[in-house]
Formats: sequence, C-alpha cells, structure tokens
Amino acid sequence: MKLAFEYRFEIEFTKPVFNHFYSIRALPHTSQIVEDLTLNLKNVGSYIDGFGNKTLFGEILELHDKFDYSCSGVVSLPALTDTNDAHLGVFLQSTSLTPFCDELKKYDEKLKLHGLSPEQKASFVVSFIFEHFTYE
Repeated sequence: MKLAFEYRFEIEFTKPVFNHFYSIRALPHTSQIVEDLTLNLKNVGSYIDGFGNKTLFGEILELHDKFDYSCSGVVSLPALTDTNDAHLGVFLQSTSLTPFCDELKKYDEKLKLHGLSPEQKASFVVSFIFEHFTYE
C-alpha cells in the first residue's frame, strides 16, 4: 500500500528568540519505505532514536519570531497489523509531568478503542487529540 502524506506545523513565539535548538520526530518510521520526501529545513542533522524514529535536529542562531516545519512525500507500507506491544511499557510509567490523574483516566474511558482496527484507532486518536488538547 502506498500512502501520500503531508505534515506541517508552525510555532509563533511571544517575542523573538535566538540560539534556538530543536529536534523533530515527524517523519515516516524507519519500517516504511520512503519513495519521496521533501523537507523545508536546511542544515539539519538526523539520527534514529531508540524506537526507530528518524529524528531531525538543528539550530537557528539568528533572531526569529516563528519556527515552521513541513514535510511531504510518499511511503510504501506493509499491511497494517496490531503492533508488538512488548516495548511500550516505557510509555506507561508515571512521571512528575505525566502523573496518573483523574483527568487522564477520564480520557482513557472516552477513547474506547477495543475492537477497532489499527487504522480506526489511529484515526480516532488523531481526531480526539486535535479536538481535546491544547499545547501550552
């Protein structure tokens, strides 16, 4: 199966910044065959993190008041199946920034993902986050 994708984001700062260091994990996974990829970043490095995600990193030394990123391309995907959840335990750990609180338990109850295909789960979670979360 081939999938065309496009992803973009923009961050506007409340005042100009400089010496801005960034890392981005918004690229096709290393398990996918990328046939075409276009990025809007220059002078960027990359590495593969411990979960197989290609991570871009770089810096913008001059003064700027926004940061934007976009990528687009085509990937070839194997047939979608449920993933092996053996390595996902790291995401279930409570931290000072992500405690198991009543708010998260309410979100978990709203999700009701049991019985959905991987495609349905992904679509539902993406829509749910877009509709319910605010980045601050």
